[in-house]
Amino acid sequence: MSNELLSTSQEVTSPAEVSAYFRGLEQTEIMEYCLGFDKPNAPSFAEHVLLIALACGGIDGNLPTILDLGLHTIQREDVRQRLSNPGPHSANVLRSIAYHHLRLEKTARHANRLPNPLDAESNRFGVTRFVNGSEAKVLFEDSLCSPIQQTAQQFEDLEPLQFCPIVLLSHNTLQFRILHDTLSLHPTTWQHVVATITTERIAHEQGFDWRGGPLSLSQLTQDLKIEYPSPQSAADNAAYTILAAVQMVMRSKIPLAKESLQSVVNVTMLHSQSTDPTWGDENFCTHCGMHDHRRRTCLFTEAVICMKCVAIGMGAMMYTHIEGGCPW
Repeated sequence: MSNELLSTSQEVTSPAEVSAYFRGLEQTEIMEYCLGFDKPNAPSFAEHVLLIALACGGIDGNLPTILDLGLHTIQREDVRQRLSNPGPHSANVLRSIAYHHLRLEKTARHANRLPNPLDAESNRFGVTRFVNGSEAKVLFEDSLCSPIQQTAQQFEDLEPLQFCPIVLLSHNTLQFRILHDTLSLHPTTWQHVVATITTERIAHEQGFDWRGGPLSLSQLTQDLKIEYPSPQSAADNAAYTILAAVQMVMRSKIPLAKESLQSVVNVTMLHSQSTDPTWGDENFCTHCGMHDHRRRTCLFTEAVICMKCVAIGMGAMMYTHIEGGCPW
């Protein structure tokens, strides 16, 4: 399998110049570049690009506050090495992705608004960790400020750090504004972002929106023969977003596989859960409010009642949590 070869290369150290270059490409081409394929006249600084698939989760699709965050990253320099052997349905490319799932402790109590509060604990991609608001802010800001690894000579010469240009991927751009407002991010948080792309637009460029009208992620994954189970975490949503984008871009570039795409997705799912994060808390219970277990394994078997829910007449919901976990 061969890459498109660079005809020229320019020494560029400004994210603004990389951003200007990407504005001249279709979103499919930007995604191809993020996956390691070369493009004519690409600035050399763009070779350090980091793709981040992003999704935010809320209640019933309404996102006044964020319950959880899916943040999956793939480094062009890493995935480029796998293009000679991408694997069936790009399995080796999918395993190059680092999958992260953050649940916000501050808003975890809103799970008690769900018909089944356990739905909020459902997650298939990555390992879930609970974080407070400041931790989530730091983790997200750090992901958008990823230093480019220096050579020994650059380190010895005390050259200033440079940061990877960032391409953000989501199913639609609404996610970015919600995240910015909820985490109270500073405008400079986004200074290294050189492009935002969506699976919705890539699907349009690839002819997947033949029905007309908006194309949901659920419909797109079904068109690609990928199961789209429910309920989903934000990490699942971000994972299906990047899975769909990879398939749309890579499908014409790899040989037909004997195994099904769904079997590759299932193996990728298991692979994504194999690395334990070094940040956040493993447990938090929205039933009793303790940090040594999750709701599914809560041993607090006595009846609980939330007096705040009693006071405002919330009916059966008053029995799903203690007052400290009340979403109202």
